[in-house]
Amino acid sequence: MTNSDEIFFSIVDISVQKFIRENEKIDITDLLLKKNKDIDKKNWQWNEIATQIEGRKKLAQKINSWYNDTIIITQKLALEQCSSENIAKIKAKIIGNGKKLIDLTGGFGVDTYFLGQNFEHIFHIEPNQNLQNIVKENFKQLNFDKVYFYNQNAEQFLAENILNPNDIIYIDPSRRDAQGQKVFRWKDLLPDVINIWHYLEKVQKIMIKTSPLVDISQGIKELKNPPEKIFIIGTKNEVKEVLFFWENNQNIKKNHEIDIKIEVFTIEKEIYHHFNFDLLAEKNTEIEYSLPQKYIYEPFPTILKSGAFQYFAKKYNLKKLHLHTHLYTSETLCEEAQARIFEVENVCQYDKKIIQKIIPEKKANITTRNFPENVTQIRKKLALAEGGEKYIFAAKNLENKLVLIVCKK
Repeated sequence: MTNSDEIFFSIVDISVQKFIRENEKIDITDLLLKKNKDIDKKNWQWNEIATQIEGRKKLAQKINSWYNDTIIITQKLALEQCSSENIAKIKAKIIGNGKKLIDLTGGFGVDTYFLGQNFEHIFHIEPNQNLQNIVKENFKQLNFDKVYFYNQNAEQFLAENILNPNDIIYIDPSRRDAQGQKVFRWKDLLPDVINIWHYLEKVQKIMIKTSPLVDISQGIKELKNPPEKIFIIGTKNEVKEVLFFWENNQNIKKNHEIDIKIEVFTIEKEIYHHFNFDLLAEKNTEIEYSLPQKYIYEPFPTILKSGAFQYFAKKYNLKKLHLHTHLYTSETLCEEAQARIFEVENVCQYDKKIIQKIIPEKKANITTRNFPENVTQIRKKLALAEGGEKYIFAAKNLENKLVLIVCKK
């Protein structure tokens, strides 16, 4: 028996699991004191128990339906990298249903579980034997028994198994290199999607998760077969996932250009906002520009990530401040716009004396858009502290002038 096997079997022990449940809110320092005091438990895997307790705290936030009295064993890195429950459920709706789902990068099994709910057979491919043992145990406790486990990496599985045209493939490649640095280009990911594409090109559907920081335009250019759709999922504050999606490996072409559809899901508590467009519509949309009017709109990060800079203005009947300043304005309020909305109180030059007359409390929240200096530099120059009720957008307007737009939320 290997050391990892010993750790696994010690952690699934009923008494150890009971201890973890009873002490999951304990401080880790106090946990180590318990270790030293309790002679009967001296042979327990205390480092792993600490990891389990810390992991359960994160589990409660990310995958609440798994946070119960069943044996859910967490591994820190795998839990950090896995999807949250609400995002996994959105992906399940996107990918649909079918006979066989193959998760080529199974990991902690969150996507395998939620995406697999509407499939007859699910394949969990994972080279880390200890992690896969954990997933097997968790699925057993969750009564999720239609899963086939392959202790292999994606390349090995694909080389040894023939894919069916009706198969549906999900891939969440590792986005770190051998030195642990984040990578974004397809050729640097594991598995290398471009290198294994010849295995995948005949299946019914393919969904690939990429980094929230991926350059979407560059990602499309690097692919032999550009995706039919791209999905962007996140919150009002950040982008969480970018998904490239192929269905029957077909691309719709118009005017010899690939017309990729973009769909955006912005999660707010238990609901989500939906926004969709296609790249040709964005390219062909003409909009108006304006100096700041009564209201300023800062699109959610998910919208900005999608690149819908023109289509956003058209959809909500807004004007843009500048071609490269992704802020929008209107004289009448558009509450349905997927953006943070502010009411303009003043617009002035980038000048310390002027701004301190406008904001005598010398405190404001600052955001930059198409501006040559960062927030730290601006604060120093304007002598403004962080916080307060005022919001400043430091931006370039349609006259190519640097201005400060003072607002209230």
